[in-house]
Amino acid sequence: LRLDIGPPGSGAHALARALLEANGVKEGDGTTFVDTANETTAAALLTGRIDAFFAMSDSTPSGLIRGLMRAEGVHLFAFEQLAPSAREP
Repeated sequence: LRLDIGPPGSGAHALARALLEANGVKEGDGTTFVDTANETTAAALLTGRIDAFFAMSDSTPSGLIRGLMRAEGVHLFAFEQLAPSAREP
């Protein structure tokens, strides 16, 4: 898979790396990490240049999300961060 994990130093990049690592997904195991320009990410997904992308809700335009919600074959997933007190020790 080709996963757009955002530019190094961004919140999406850090979150994507943490989630992927926690689930045993590594670059080179059939997975390629890429970073497309923000304004072309949705088009890259819809045309098959990438298979998925990670985004932070506070930095992703709501119009982009609305458009993807209506796109055939696109599935959106939301992850909520647990409060530190709710995490396992």
